[in-house]
Amino acid sequence: MSRRNGVYYWECAVFLVEGMLFKIPTRYLMEESELFRTMFSLPAGNTNDGCSEGCSDERPILLEGITASDFESLLKVMYPRKPTAPIYASRKDWMAALRLSTMWEFDDIRKLAIRELTKTNGNNAVEKVVLGKEFRVPEWLMAGYNDLVERPETISAEETARLGLETTVRLLRLRDSQGRRQEYCSRCGWRDPRYSNPRSVDRDSAVLFEFAPELRAVGHPGPFELIRTDVPHPSSSPVCLQMHPHGPDRVPI
Repeated sequence: MSRRNGVYYWECAVFLVEGMLFKIPTRYLMEESELFRTMFSLPAGNTNDGCSEGCSDERPILLEGITASDFESLLKVMYPRKPTAPIYASRKDWMAALRLSTMWEFDDIRKLAIRELTKTNGNNAVEKVVLGKEFRVPEWLMAGYNDLVERPETISAEETARLGLETTVRLLRLRDSQGRRQEYCSRCGWRDPRYSNPRSVDRDSAVLFEFAPELRAVGHPGPFELIRTDVPHPSSSPVCLQMHPHGPDRVPI
């Protein structure tokens, strides 16, 4: 009597996306995604012909809210046509794979898509911020904030529309601080709050401090505190007897 191999006897399911049918093995879907594992573990509905949803072209599983081209891009990454050949996917394909793998919690494909998209480095600063928030990629979000603070060009009206007014104002505040100077006491580390200078406050820590809620929301580990690079810690400084902010012992840098 014949028996089924426990590994290489794959069930397939038919999916319908925007009027297009796809028939694919369900094994990877079930192994990698809790959503699909739950879907395929539900009891099959009773039908006269014994065919459950997804068993044929006449009874496909309907996937709504996505495009057929995005689903095809995901399958291109999920099921390479040749096991020894590299995955020939465009940037558009990888973006679609990232979008759907994030939605359906395919963690391995999500990590692969992020890695491939990061290598291409095709996102401008605003896209890094927008996509970093949308897909919860802390490296992109942090890089986008840093790029917008560092670059010589100001933030345009079109970019403001994408970033939002509040984010733009906070970025402009950080950008503006680059052109000012910091005055501080060489004895105790007191600094004049009217001035700020990224030379005296680590830029990354300033961005982390300013955008801590957004970065925490996408999983950035922090630390979310200002790190000064030029002022000695007060505990290691001699006792200061100056009357700040009127004391003369302020050193411009």
